[in-house]
Amino acid sequence: MFGQIRDSGNLLGPPLLAVWFVTIVALMVVHIAFAVGVWTDAQKLTPPRRPRSAQLREYWKSRPPNLLFVGPRIWTLATLLGGVLVALAYWLMHHSTLAATRHSAVGEESVPNAL
Repeated sequence: MFGQIRDSGNLLGPPLLAVWFVTIVALMVVHIAFAVGVWTDAQKLTPPRRPRSAQLREYWKSRPPNLLFVGPRIWTLATLLGGVLVALAYWLMHHSTLAATRHSAVGEESVPNAL
């Protein structure tokens, strides 16, 4: 009698395990995708270590720091671990109208956001 009850409970085990596995793999893919996106964008906002020309050197010196709090590696690691919420925080701080300033093309001055 107890063997039958234990076996009937075991019927749900494999399907739930499969759903759990698929969910974990999907979350990993989403975290990696957002982390790659944050890494790519953070690299664009980071000045090059050795600008190729004097004009670029002056341009990067005149710009305020674009990445807030930490560099691209830490933002990427945080997004990898935190997922969508950290990617949302990154976007809000760097690209939304909540950001302090937004920069236009090379050679032009920064334009404050209109609130």
